[in-house]
Amino acid sequence: MRGWLRTLRNRGIFRGGPFRALARLAEYPVHGAGRWFRRFGIGPHDRVVDVGCGSGELVRDLREAGFANVLGIDPFLPADVLPDLPPFIRKSWLHEMSGEFDLVMLHHTLEHMPHQHESLAQVARLLRRGGMCLVRIPVLPNEAWNRYRENWMQLDAPRHLYIHIPDSLRRVAVPAGLTLECTEFDSTELQFTGSELYARDQPLSQLNGSFSERELRAYRGEAARLNASGRGDQAAF
Repeated sequence: MRGWLRTLRNRGIFRGGPFRALARLAEYPVHGAGRWFRRFGIGPHDRVVDVGCGSGELVRDLREAGFANVLGIDPFLPADVLPDLPPFIRKSWLHEMSGEFDLVMLHHTLEHMPHQHESLAQVARLLRRGGMCLVRIPVLPNEAWNRYRENWMQLDAPRHLYIHIPDSLRRVAVPAGLTLECTEFDSTELQFTGSELYARDQPLSQLNGSFSERELRAYRGEAARLNASGRGDQAAF
């Protein structure tokens, strides 16, 4: 029953239709990719690749929603999981990929890549004419940085090699063959809860139970206001 409901939820998130109401009842905080699929007009027959897919949660959800041509790649998948991976999740570097895709997604992966221009040029190489790229990354300036400074969780040193401002990403993307169409800030309450834990010298693993529901609602409301004013700590390009 749980698997059946998850499939209906995923169809509602990524395809809309009669199951859209069910999707709204089930929070989907990890990627929030459904609205981007609808905005881009990405359908179940389009070719999609998720770069830096990790365990492949988003890819699996898309497959369950009926997207048959979705692929996830990640060069850092541990060797012990490879024998059990489905064929639509691969251990691969971006430059090793071939083919043409309607959508290339980088959900919080670009900031980990040492060569920004070269990586975006590889993305452009994989896109069909008129294809779309979705890049989600932490950005400056933002209110969380002003408040927490070295404890701002999105610094994430040494794993985050770059923190862009919106214009710096455009300056890297355009020479790589991409055109910036739109920007939407999509920060969450994690910019506050995670940074608060760091300020207390506590790890993110202690998030559960560290904040009351009232505090979380307040942080979510502040995140929404900051996004609306362009001062959130992450954005989708």
